[in-house]
Amino acid sequence: MSQHARAPVLLGLLGVVLPPAALRADTWAEQLGFPPDTKVLILHADDAGMFSDGNQAIQDLLVGNPNVQSASAMPPCKYFLPFRDWWQNNPQFDVGIHLTLNSEWKEPQALRWGPVRPAAQVPKLLVDYPWDPTLKKDHVGTWLANAPGQVWLEIGAQYLEGLTPGLGPSHFDSHMGTVWVRGSYYRNYLALGRVTGIPSVTVRTRMRNVHFSAKSILEPKGVFQKILVYFLARSVRNVQRDDENDHGWPLPRLDYYCRIPTRDSYAEVKAGFKEFVEDKLPAGITQFFFHPNYEETELKQSTNDWQRRTWDAELFEDQEIKDFFTNQGILFSNWTDIKCRWECNPNNCASPWLQPARCP
Repeated sequence: MSQHARAPVLLGLLGVVLPPAALRADTWAEQLGFPPDTKVLILHADDAGMFSDGNQAIQDLLVGNPNVQSASAMPPCKYFLPFRDWWQNNPQFDVGIHLTLNSEWKEPQALRWGPVRPAAQVPKLLVDYPWDPTLKKDHVGTWLANAPGQVWLEIGAQYLEGLTPGLGPSHFDSHMGTVWVRGSYYRNYLALGRVTGIPSVTVRTRMRNVHFSAKSILEPKGVFQKILVYFLARSVRNVQRDDENDHGWPLPRLDYYCRIPTRDSYAEVKAGFKEFVEDKLPAGITQFFFHPNYEETELKQSTNDWQRRTWDAELFEDQEIKDFFTNQGILFSNWTDIKCRWECNPNNCASPWLQPARCP
């Protein structure tokens, strides 16, 4: 099948949402041994380590909801070490490293975070005030820094921070998608996956498949996002093309990547999510990312978006959603399973980058 036919949608980055898509015969799910036309869903809880009650919400979902099988944690954050301790005592759960190059909250200062590396080694990644050794607040500042060497130092340090005896992350992904803002940053992101043998979460992209919701386009912020993601996707696509043609990407990818729909009430969030799964979820591997958090003072102090995070937790604790999934014909997965399937494919086992297969 042609590369065009296999190109997935770049989703979830800065408000991108998944459009209706025709079912395809050739997907990453099929390459990994799932039956043709299977819908595989990774429900992925982001931002572990950011808030104490966020840690608790993610832990409760991993333990209590068999459909939520994957999460990622932020090594620079205040509550990362407690989450890592919990994970070390519960190694059966699929946890990755949420590589973090921004500290987006403006207030309170006590909840802003700096790099894992000593600040003097990554000065271009910090805000431009000598008295504030925290990471830049947004993508634009990190893009303007143009510091791929310092990005490499920092993401490597975050990987090492996530290691514990006998336990390592199942995957890497990117907080706020910041590794996508420069091709040089994205190459570092892929390189980290290569040298560790741990998948860096990525999809193949094509500009014609970058879509936005109508609401996002009508808002000024949405217009800015559309322009920014256009150039991000073009840059990343060029990097991926070079990677595929010149070096070869030795690890599995996603077919689709998206976030829980944005709505104005919990009832609308739930209805929108159900509608998407019923009518628009395509065949292949789709990763839905979300940010579950219980209501707490630190969360409310940090972001006006706090209500959405509590709805994310409520959505996957909702018995109606659990019952809804039983009739959808969806298989749930995680990055441990994805990588194991990839390693156990005889066509892939010759790759020098892969660790020995640990297949059942």
